[in-house]
Amino acid sequence: MKIRPLILSLVLALGLLTACSQEAWDGSSQIQAPHIDRSPLDGRWIITDASPCPNSAPACQDMKALVGKEVIFKKDFALINGELKKEITYNMRKVSSENYLQKVYNLDRQETSVKAEALYVITLFKEDRGIIEVLREKEDIAYINIQGHLLEMAKTKEDLSQDQIKYYLEGSHEGTVYQSSRELNHGG
Repeated sequence: MKIRPLILSLVLALGLLTACSQEAWDGSSQIQAPHIDRSPLDGRWIITDASPCPNSAPACQDMKALVGKEVIFKKDFALINGELKKEITYNMRKVSSENYLQKVYNLDRQETSVKAEALYVITLFKEDRGIIEVLREKEDIAYINIQGHLLEMAKTKEDLSQDQIKYYLEGSHEGTVYQSSRELNHGG
């Protein structure tokens, strides 16, 4: 009696195993990176705060002067501190905020306004060279590294129109710093 279930299970196992083939794998089902049609920071951001400076160096004052300015990120370009960066790519990874801030910036998390235990480090690349680093805490809060200083940014709800994107990409912004969307839409 015990032999019958054993023989039946062996026959079923042989039937299942014969369904497998010995063909070589051609890689056609290989996992590929997804095509994402927007940047991980996509949109308009406003610099809301500058990191504390250990001294009153001129560079610290320059960073504080950026509070209230716009930073714009799109798939193929970024406008940061009045400079248009074209043909960029993004790389994103998740890190421990405490460890990363300590190792890279020599800061304790308590010294900054970072509250999250994990951050997304988003690096902007141009021609395989990292040009800007942004630490995203939440969907609408991030910190941009400008000349070694972390500046807090808040995402605005307002997005760029196609006319505004064209305006920035054609170089019409040169000579002006952070012309606001209100100025673009209403002529100043």
